[in-house]
Amino acid sequence: MQTHRKERNMKIQRMKTNRIVNPLGFDLKTPHVSWTVTDTEAKKQLWARVEVSKTEDFAEVIFDTGACKTASSLGVPVKIALEPRTRYFWRVTVMGDNGELVTSDTAWFETAKLDEPFTAQRISPCLAPDTAPYMRRAFEITGEVLNVMKQLAEKHTTMIVVTHEMGFAKEVGSRVIFIDAGQIKEQAKPEEFFENPKDPRLKEFLSKIL
Repeated sequence: MQTHRKERNMKIQRMKTNRIVNPLGFDLKTPHVSWTVTDTEAKKQLWARVEVSKTEDFAEVIFDTGACKTASSLGVPVKIALEPRTRYFWRVTVMGDNGELVTSDTAWFETAKLDEPFTAQRISPCLAPDTAPYMRRAFEITGEVLNVMKQLAEKHTTMIVVTHEMGFAKEVGSRVIFIDAGQIKEQAKPEEFFENPKDPRLKEFLSKIL
C-alpha cells in the first residue's frame, strides 16, 4: 500500500505586540513582538529577522534585527524612540532547521498620545466674547433622579456630574469644580468650596444660587 506524504508549508501566525493583535492607541513603552510558527516539520528555529517600518511597503525600515539566532518567537523587543499617534508596521522572517524559510504577513501597532500635551477646543457658535448663549426652555432634575444619584454616591460609584443644583453638589459631591468661560477657576472639597469661596465670580454665583 502506497502512502502519500502531505506537503506542508511553514506559516507564521498569531502575530502580536505586547500580547495584543494590532494594538491601537496603547502606551507601549518598549514594544515586544511575538509570533507562532505552524505547519512545519522543522524542530527548531535557526534564526529570525524582525523588521519595523513606518510605511506598509517597508520602503524605509527603521528597525532591523538582521538574521538573529537569539531572537525568540515569545518576544523580541523593538528598541526605537516611539512617536505619539503613529502606526508602525512589522514583519518577521523565520528560518527553520529543515531549510524552510518564510516571511510573515504584515502586522502593526499604533501608539497613543504618549507624553504629547492634550489640547482641545469647545464646539460653539461664532459669538462675541462677552455673549453668553442660553436655552429658553427650563430643565429640571426631578427628586427621583437626584435620589438615584445619591444612592450611587453612597455605593462609592464614581460620577462626574455637571449641574447647577448646588444643594445636591454640596450634599453628594466629594470634590466640586467651578468652571467659568471654559476655564477651571476653583476646585475644593464641598465644605471649603461653599463656605469659603475665593474666586470673585464663584462668590457672585453662589450668592445668587444659595
